[in-house]
Amino acid sequence: PALACRPIAMEIDTAIAGDVGPLFALYRVAFPDEDLVPLVGQLLTDTAATHWVMRDGRAIVAHIGVTACALQEDADARLALLGPVAVHPNHQRTGRGSGLIRHGLAEAAAAGKAKMLVLGNPAFYGRLGFIEETGIATPYSLPTAWMSAWQSVRLADGPTHGTLAVPAPWQNPPLWA
Repeated sequence: PALACRPIAMEIDTAIAGDVGPLFALYRVAFPDEDLVPLVGQLLTDTAATHWVMRDGRAIVAHIGVTACALQEDADARLALLGPVAVHPNHQRTGRGSGLIRHGLAEAAAAGKAKMLVLGNPAFYGRLGFIEETGIATPYSLPTAWMSAWQSVRLADGPTHGTLAVPAPWQNPPLWA
């Protein structure tokens, strides 16, 4: 027999100032062995970053950040960096994270971004159309084992080679190592 799929109710909002505490709590529970709270805090105040949250009622159950970037060789290049991404463990494997990322991709395309880049699990992001990025380098060297985790989705015509230029919150080499 075929499996019945229940539609996922998704309420996507732009993050607001009152979401800071709940976002920090989300990252602590979603990544108990990794402290992404400082990065999230810096990105929440950076004008280059946009944040979307998904709510279940009033509770934030998922978050993505998308940061406008360029190339070191071309300050006018219109690129976006996806991350960080978090889904509450009770809501993982429900399509909420994928739905939020698809929303971010659509918003980035509407804003005229040429590519969305991400450093993440190829098995997960590959399902969303991301492929290994070989033309645009990360701002810091990646460990060899992570090379296939550097991925992108082409959203429009744009640059294909160079080194990603990132705003201050991302200029932290341990984030890339």
